[in-house]
Amino acid sequence: MDSVTIKALRRAWVHSTGLGGSGDSARAAMTEAGWLHATAGVDPYLSIRSRYSAVEKGGVDALLADDTVRIVTAARGSRMLVPDYQSDLALSLSLLVTGREMDLDRRKLEVSDVEIERAASNVIALLKEEPLSSREIRKKVPEGTVRSLGPVGKKMGYPSTLPMVMSHLEYGGKIGLWAEGDRLDNERYRWDLLDIEVEVSRDCQSVVRRSIAHYLDFAGASTIADFAAWSGVEKRDSKEGFESLDLHPFKVDGLDVVVYANQTTAEFLLGGVPRVPKAVIVPFREPFIDYRDGYSLLLDSEHHHFKSRAWGNGKKNLVEVNNSGLRSILVEGAIGGFWEYDEETQEIQYALFNQMRGGDLRNLEADLEEVAMWLFNTFGHAKVNQLDSMGVRKARLDCILSMKP
Repeated sequence: MDSVTIKALRRAWVHSTGLGGSGDSARAAMTEAGWLHATAGVDPYLSIRSRYSAVEKGGVDALLADDTVRIVTAARGSRMLVPDYQSDLALSLSLLVTGREMDLDRRKLEVSDVEIERAASNVIALLKEEPLSSREIRKKVPEGTVRSLGPVGKKMGYPSTLPMVMSHLEYGGKIGLWAEGDRLDNERYRWDLLDIEVEVSRDCQSVVRRSIAHYLDFAGASTIADFAAWSGVEKRDSKEGFESLDLHPFKVDGLDVVVYANQTTAEFLLGGVPRVPKAVIVPFREPFIDYRDGYSLLLDSEHHHFKSRAWGNGKKNLVEVNNSGLRSILVEGAIGGFWEYDEETQEIQYALFNQMRGGDLRNLEADLEEVAMWLFNTFGHAKVNQLDSMGVRKARLDCILSMKP
């Protein structure tokens, strides 16, 4: 079996995800990144900016306006920004990982297929007239179309039957979700009928194989556990999917880890991976990090026991958490520190695990200054989402300040 060093592997990940600001358009940057989490905050814009430094907010939002990308329920059942031509795969993957649980929930709450179908017909009739939010649909549907599911349903995430109805229609490929004003930093959505219905596959093996192929195109050489964590597919099914594809295994030197690459990535690794930018500034929900099963391969071993105080993880080592809740600074493809925007000073505070000197430090600080100015001029804040309160943002900032030497 061929082998690869962890440093070369990380550099390859930087290249495969398009990081480093070498892109020439927002469209190209989004294509290189893969599926982005639709957080309704600044993070999707930051991910694109990490790949295309000249990006403007309007240029990103325009991708929504012209339906180049869509907000689709995708990996792990999360809402993600997906190229329109991949919406079928995204929905098929989401249905695969969430469908069984949804069916169990419906049975537990005694919601029949007939009830869902009848309500769906009424919703479609409304959407033929105009796009509507879930709240507007609830108000406009004929009486008796949807019903409350009581405290039990609310606890399970179903205050009424309407979320089940909308999921049924979305997974049926009949409706889609659009952000009001075509803005990624907007958490207000409206449902509309699709001009062309999406064909959602229920063939488990086919969906898993297609999802793995898509994932490896963007994530680069990865472990089976990486894919399972990103997608939500069970590890057994993930393993069978990897084994069914013609993939090239690599042992990671010094680690009990095997990663699998498609032919293009394998040739890239075997040919020698070029250098990458010394430091790259990325947001919290960044594909480069989300593609991994936790931090173990993203951290140098001497930083595994670093403790993060964000998001209640104060008593856990970084290597033990799936995500610290902090925005990262990548140093040659490894997590080398964290950063946060200070809204009072309009500056970025940062902390590195290892001190950086000379030109590398000047370049990093210049990049951070540019990002701070861009955030201030474009948004006036750095919210992860619209529920990202001042208190939570202050806690992240205090965490960064506590790391400084």
